[in-house]
Amino acid sequence: MDSDKFDSDVLISVIITTFNRPHFIRKAIENVMNQSYKNIEIIVIDDNGNGTQHQTETFQAISNLLPTKIKYFANDTNIGACASRNAGAKVAKGTFIAFFDDDDVWMPEKLELQLMASTNQTGLIYCYQEARDAGDGHVHFETKFSFGEGFCPGAFTDISRGSIAVPNPLISKQAFSETGGFDERMPSCQDIDLFARIALKFHITLVPKVLHNAIIHSAERISTNHRKKLDGYIRFYQKHNGYMSDSGKCYLFDRIVFHAFWLNEKSIANKYHILRCEIQNPSIKYSIFYMGTLHHSIKWLIKIYFQLRKKKVL
Repeated sequence: MDSDKFDSDVLISVIITTFNRPHFIRKAIENVMNQSYKNIEIIVIDDNGNGTQHQTETFQAISNLLPTKIKYFANDTNIGACASRNAGAKVAKGTFIAFFDDDDVWMPEKLELQLMASTNQTGLIYCYQEARDAGDGHVHFETKFSFGEGFCPGAFTDISRGSIAVPNPLISKQAFSETGGFDERMPSCQDIDLFARIALKFHITLVPKVLHNAIIHSAERISTNHRKKLDGYIRFYQKHNGYMSDSGKCYLFDRIVFHAFWLNEKSIANKYHILRCEIQNPSIKYSIFYMGTLHHSIKWLIKIYFQLRKKKVL
């Protein structure tokens, strides 16, 4: 909606999922409450498992905000981030929804600027973002470019250019519902899969300003789990290859080969290496990467060997 047609009566549902971090939840809620746009409902989905210590601590941290300022739901058991986000979306009453991780940071004007940029055809409004280290605040990388605007089938599928995180976009509830929400069968890449599916049916819009800081932790990250990354990349390719550019496919194949090597999945590595070569012969840089992956794997195996020798297993 244009600034001269801005409607402050539009309700935005902000869904905060939390797991194993009760000390972060209060600050996350305060970050959302400090948004310049005030017509917001805050929904907290506690994925710790009902009755666990972390669930109890999370509830205690926010109990004085219930039920007037936030809505709180505790999952019976841990069901994962995507299922929790889908559960939050089901109870959301807003015309638009936004997802917020319990440790990320939004600029105060984020939701207002994104809502102002929306139209009746818009399914997703995204913005620039920075990825900062949880410890020292160092900016690891930035996403400051356009994935496209308007009706852009294929947007968000070229991950060689980077991607945006789940808390980045403002999404229309209609677009989220009609595209099926997060695919809970995907072990990774669930965010870009959702954004790509929305771009197939709805317009997307960019607010060219850094409005979201994604916080990077060294521990418990999906990006360090080779099995989840491998399976997620393969499923993403299977779902979206018809709209992917050749460069996007090559980058994805490189990632698949890398993770397959780590898991000693030789047949998968060879399959996607061949698919890559059918599009573009590997460059010297790729060959170095390919050999570097093999070299890294050998070093890792040698390290494990000597650890076993030390324990007199071998």
